[in-house]
Amino acid sequence: VGTTITLTGTSFIGTTAVTLAGNNMTFTILSSTQITVTVPSSASSGTIRVTTPGGSATSTNRFTLILAPTISSFTPLSAAVGATVTISGTNLDSTTGVTFGGVAAVIISTTPSTVKATVPIGAITGNIGITNPAATVTSQGIFSVALPPTLTSFSPSSSPVGTTITLTGTSFIGTTAVTLAGISTPFTVLSDTQMTVTIPTGASSGTLKVTTPGGNVISTTRFTVTL
Repeated sequence: VGTTITLTGTSFIGTTAVTLAGNNMTFTILSSTQITVTVPSSASSGTIRVTTPGGSATSTNRFTLILAPTISSFTPLSAAVGATVTISGTNLDSTTGVTFGGVAAVIISTTPSTVKATVPIGAITGNIGITNPAATVTSQGIFSVALPPTLTSFSPSSSPVGTTITLTGTSFIGTTAVTLAGISTPFTVLSDTQMTVTIPTGASSGTLKVTTPGGNVISTTRFTVTL
């Protein structure tokens, strides 16, 4: 909308009307062979018709109107670099660019209602941006780039089944699983840097593994289950 396009043909002198899909357009006659028209706000995709005192002519091809995109949602809300994010909205099939926190991403696919893109290296937590030839828009919601967790220590380093131990590290928010020697352990995330886990029945000595949307980390030392 608002774009000026150029029509090429013959006998344009004296043109009285130009329409797009039945909607009148403002026009300027440049010569007998060229006219410029401005796409109106009420326009929709369709054929262009030029009317002169000598008759009218309708284009054989349709003019496609590209509308500004909208973003209604995206999923997941948080993911690691390399993950695929699906963005939903309208007028997305003409998307030419996607950004995460201002960093350009690779577009995987587009439909009128969705865009799939890969979280790029260097992405930071922030808005998602969508660009098409009509406009650039940003999401109201914030996309969180999930960083890989670290596990720096745990205490105590040995205890019997049923004991609660404290893990210290980083990027614990969003943890999806904790295991000890491959056995799932109940856990409670206290903060981004601390969580507690309870040694389950059937557990054996081994390393601890923390899994989050950003990846996973395995302790460099073993936890010992005592009798």
